[in-house]
Amino acid sequence: MLYLNQLGMVCPLGNRLEEIRRRMFDAAGSGVTPVENYLPGRVLPLGRVEPSFPLPSLDEFPLPDRSRNNQLALAALAQIRPAVERAIERFGADRLAVVIGTSTSGIAEGELALREFAQAGTLPEHFHYGQQELGSPAAVLARTLGVSGPAYVHASACASSAKALASAARLILMGACDAALAGGVDSLCAFTVAGFAALESVSATRCNPLSRNRNGINIGEGAALFLLSAEPATVSLRGWGESSDGHHMSAPGWRWNGRWHGRRLPARRWNISICTARRRCKMTPWKRAWFTGCLATG
Repeated sequence: MLYLNQLGMVCPLGNRLEEIRRRMFDAAGSGVTPVENYLPGRVLPLGRVEPSFPLPSLDEFPLPDRSRNNQLALAALAQIRPAVERAIERFGADRLAVVIGTSTSGIAEGELALREFAQAGTLPEHFHYGQQELGSPAAVLARTLGVSGPAYVHASACASSAKALASAARLILMGACDAALAGGVDSLCAFTVAGFAALESVSATRCNPLSRNRNGINIGEGAALFLLSAEPATVSLRGWGESSDGHHMSAPGWRWNGRWHGRRLPARRWNISICTARRRCKMTPWKRAWFTGCLATG
């Protein structure tokens, strides 16, 4: 059995777990605020990590590693680094994997650079194409920790960090490593905000997921990293399910096996596919699950 031994997190609610927990249950402390920087001519409620939250300096890092996305990842790592280093000492530097999910990496730095290029005709000296590389967060975390185990990134939009946890678990179970630093990080950028706005998926107010009155999502940023191993802890990872119907890049199909039609299909379809996947990896029965995560983007 695998366990989530440690958690480091930074998000619009805070940069310490107790602070995040307190503000999570405070209706007035969502961390979502009106912002106009990311979509010209339109103010949207976005979840930004507050400037008052200190992020690690990147001055000593090479230019390709200097992105806000990597700063968020390093801030999350700092909270659990002593435990991660104990795992490295116990298992060895080659037995710790780093598996991260991200969909943005350093896109924001690229946007600023292209804006300057449009005005001045040259790219700024502080920009490097490597800042945009999707694999950057895993590489930076691995180098920071001095580990040589598997290190890579999943980039599958909203599923990225969930896939990273599943992937890290498989690495441990197959014997490729003994522990893993796994989770996700994304930073706000105009590309993401404009993309969801073009899909008419964003809400003009604070979002109201799973409600009949829902009208879209709020885009945000943050990082969450787990130390995953077979060392017993309070929270265990009992299994996972992964599925894709390949119908459309932003929506499941309306038809399945020629029998189902209409917008109520996706919930039933995903339930069936995930149930199949959970049987394959021998997941804990639903009645014994303490927590269920749900992606509600509409």
